[in-house]
Amino acid sequence: MLPPLKILLVGNYTADRQESMQRFASVLESAFIGMGQSCILIKPVPIIERFSFSIKGLKKWLGYIDKFILFPFILRLKAKTGKFDIIHICDHSNSPYLKSLRAYSTCITCHDLLAIRSAEGHFTQNPIKKTGRIFQKWIKNGLKNAPSIVFVSNKTRIDFIETIGKPSDKSSVIYNGLNYNYRPLSLAECTPSLAAHAPLLKDCDYILHVGNNNWYKNRKGLLKLFDSIKKKSLISLKLVLVGQPLTPTLKSLAKTLSITPDIIETGPLSNHDLNAFYSQARCLIFPSLEEGFGWPILEAIASGCRVITTKKQPMEEVGGKAATYIEPYPDDPSLIQTWCDHSSEILFNILNESPESKSQILQQGLSHTQHFSTEHMARAYLEFYHETLKHSS
Repeated sequence: MLPPLKILLVGNYTADRQESMQRFASVLESAFIGMGQSCILIKPVPIIERFSFSIKGLKKWLGYIDKFILFPFILRLKAKTGKFDIIHICDHSNSPYLKSLRAYSTCITCHDLLAIRSAEGHFTQNPIKKTGRIFQKWIKNGLKNAPSIVFVSNKTRIDFIETIGKPSDKSSVIYNGLNYNYRPLSLAECTPSLAAHAPLLKDCDYILHVGNNNWYKNRKGLLKLFDSIKKKSLISLKLVLVGQPLTPTLKSLAKTLSITPDIIETGPLSNHDLNAFYSQARCLIFPSLEEGFGWPILEAIASGCRVITTKKQPMEEVGGKAATYIEPYPDDPSLIQTWCDHSSEILFNILNESPESKSQILQQGLSHTQHFSTEHMARAYLEFYHETLKHSS
């Protein structure tokens, strides 16, 4: 049995509202404490940023002062007085903090390379301004010198090697764990959540998407696929969008496709309510162009929801045999209609699959999610910490 450690987790700036990263750090903290470790979570908070007085653009720059000028002093003081065995920076975008912690045993989790690769021109659909390119180069340099690093998927590790180079010898792939006890819920258990957040659903069947308007979430392709299945299926379907409201451009596309009346936007949901929406959905459609991990795939599978996602890593890593795959959304506009036709055919087959087939796949899915438990993730991190400390001594 491994001896307990004293761990300092470094989380994200609260004002940035990066919900998934905040949950990741909080879940690790709770898991470690539950496993008898001494663990503290520290994160930068708004100080200077509060004086932005709603001036457009100023809030972001004052936030940078909070994050990268004031907080490193606080972090160094905490590290010096706390006598921690290891300091874990929970998000790669905070890699500049590593420079302040050279005297201590540290590790960092790399969730994806999407912003860095965008800044280097890998994704033409996501151009980055000059200041953003400078900022991402700063993050990249911090990661390049990381003494130990964890990747949340093999895809992220491969992207790191191709974009930054060979990582430290002290590196590992540790899959994210579910940050909530997602499970199949009965209709009676789900009804209060559905009625509260989507009263227009009533008794309608619906397909679900969980995400935001970032380019890689491919909501444009999602709307076109929904339009295609609406024309093909005799079932009255709604599309429920959980997360950010559609942008004006996407709303205009939905209007052009005449699917606006069939779209229901819930906004962000609690884990409890999200579990309910997963449980009653006909399927989750997750047609991302890129991801670092893809939490909604795992959450849906654990909730007993069928999943259609992109035939590409890391979606295939996370979904395994429990998900159904469609080809990536094409760059060539002349191929989009073909993509919609083929993808909607796959979706149509899922909507019409036999109860026996659905049950078999869902059982596979529930077994699959056991590899992604919070406990499994936390134990893997503890083993990594001990291995890192052994090589550091």
